[in-house]
Amino acid sequence: MSDASNGKARLVAALRVRTHAKRGIATGVVFAIAAYAVFVFGRASALGQVLYLSLLAVLALTTGAVVTTVLVGIEAYRLARESDNPAPGETEQ
Repeated sequence: MSDASNGKARLVAALRVRTHAKRGIATGVVFAIAAYAVFVFGRASALGQVLYLSLLAVLALTTGAVVTTVLVGIEAYRLARESDNPAPGETEQ
């Protein structure tokens, strides 16, 4: 069990999941605030604005998850490309 969790931790560290998740969530929050400012702010009633806040949370989390997934996928692709092309002088085992 310890080896499995150690392997998962190494994979998460290699893919820089925490860094990409922070960037993804930040992007989602900024995007949601921008969407709120453009489409809702000043146009809806007070109740409407409060109701749109729940949709804003969904938009922020969904956008953050998509951006995080894309960034981790790009990182995985880069790591896979690096492992396919060993540096000159290195031998594959």
